[in-house]
Amino acid sequence: MNKRRAQNHDIEHMVTGFCPSQVGEIALIVANAVSCSAYFRTDLAREMNNYGAILTSTAVSRAGLHYPAVLPALFEGIGLGYTLGSKQKRPLFMTRWEEYLDWTIADIREEFALTDGPAPGYWDWVFEAFRG
Repeated sequence: MNKRRAQNHDIEHMVTGFCPSQVGEIALIVANAVSCSAYFRTDLAREMNNYGAILTSTAVSRAGLHYPAVLPALFEGIGLGYTLGSKQKRPLFMTRWEEYLDWTIADIREEFALTDGPAPGYWDWVFEAFRG
């Protein structure tokens, strides 16, 4: 499962609209944690979500302590991730994306209820804000 999660990670960024910024990464982690928690038994979900929980808590602490301008966006990403993850029938990593190669991103988003993501470029400013 972890191998498949790694293989699908970039595809999940594309289909959710969560960019690879620090905020987009956390939004995707939260979406996956919520869907795994709803789909799997608690003990398995805990194992699958451990690393993401650490990354999320670290990101919130880091933003709150050192990058306060990013903190509201991070909370927004957490909220959007929760909303998206709660709509999934099963975790995204279980999708055989190979079967969707001839689909458009818009059609995939509609099929999987991934239409609540931010507009392209919405969190791009975060890359620079985390350097400052």
